Amino acid sequence: MEFDGPPRQVEPLTVEELQDSIRRVSGTDVTITTMSSGTRWIDTARQATTYRTGRVLLAGDAAHVYAPVGGQGLNVGIVDAANLGWKLAAVVRGWVGEDILDTYTTERHPVAARLMRNTRAQIALMRPDPQTRALWEMFSDLMDLDDAHRYVADMLVGMDVRYDLGDDHFDDLMFERNYRAAPAYGRSKLATTIFGVELDRRLRAAGSPIVSTLAHPGLTHTNLTPRAWEHRGRFGQLIAWVGLLATQSVEQGALPQLRAATEPGLRGGQFFGPSVLWETRGRVTDARLSREAADPSVGKQLWAAAEELTGISYL
Repeated sequence: MEFDGPPRQVEPLTVEELQDSIRRVSGTDVTITTMSSGTRWIDTARQATTYRTGRVLLAGDAAHVYAPVGGQGLNVGIVDAANLGWKLAAVVRGWVGEDILDTYTTERHPVAARLMRNTRAQIALMRPDPQTRALWEMFSDLMDLDDAHRYVADMLVGMDVRYDLGDDHFDDLMFERNYRAAPAYGRSKLATTIFGVELDRRLRAAGSPIVSTLAHPGLTHTNLTPRAWEHRGRFGQLIAWVGLLATQSVEQGALPQLRAATEPGLRGGQFFGPSVLWETRGRVTDARLSREAADPSVGKQLWAAAEELTGISYL
C-alpha cells in the first residue's frame, strides 16, 4: 500500500507499475512475470448525509464508499438493502405509512459512519513509519485481551449493530396511540432485557443474595414465525417459509435459558444467547447487551414506569 497520494495514471495497471510499487513498499527485489488482471484502489471514504429524499433512496456505494479493507462495505450494503427492502414492501402493500422509510436513514446511517471510522483507522495502522509501527504493536497486544478481541471482531462482522429506539417510546409505552406490530414486539423484547439488568442492579444495591440473569433463544423453530405472517397473504407465507429455514430447533433455543437458570456461580446481569449469525443460532455464549439495555438511566426510567403502571413498588 502506497501513502504518497492517489495514483495519477488513468491507464490500466501494468506489470511494471505493480512491480515497482511492491518493491517500494516491501523493500525486496520482487520480479513479476505475468499478471492476469490488476486494479487500483484508493482509500476514499465518503457518505451521503441522508439516504432518503422523497422517492429517492440510496443504498450500497451510492450511499457510502470506503477503502476495500476486509470487504466490510459489501456487508453493510447488503444489510442496507435488507433493511430497506422489507420497509418498501410494507409501504407498497399499504401495511404502514411512508414515514417508516425515514427509519432507513436513522438506523443505517450510523452503521456506515462507524464503518468509515474503523476503515480509516485500519488504513492509518498500515502507515510505514516508526510511530505507526509502535501503535500497531500496542494494538496487537490489546487484541490478546478477550474483551478487546470480541469488540473488534463483532464490529468487523456487524454483530454489534443495535438500532437506537430513542427515548420517545416512554411517552407511549403501551402503544396506545401508534401501534405497529414489529416495533411493539421489538420494544417488548428490549424492555424485558432492560428490566432484568435493572433488577440485578437493585438486588445488588439491597445486598440481596439473589441474582438476575438473562437469556434469549435466538431464532427458534416455533409457530410464532408463521403465525406472525399468516395474515399477509402469499408474501407473508414466503417470509414465514424463509424465516423457518433460518431457525434452530426448540431444544437448541432453550439452552440459553437453561444455562441462565441452572449454571452454578453465575454473576448477576449475565446475558446468554446463541453465538452464530448475529446471535440467531448456535452454541450458547455470553450475549452482548445493547447500549439501551446497559444504560442505568434507561433502566431507572423503565422501572419507575412499571411501578406507576402496576401500582407496585419493589426494591
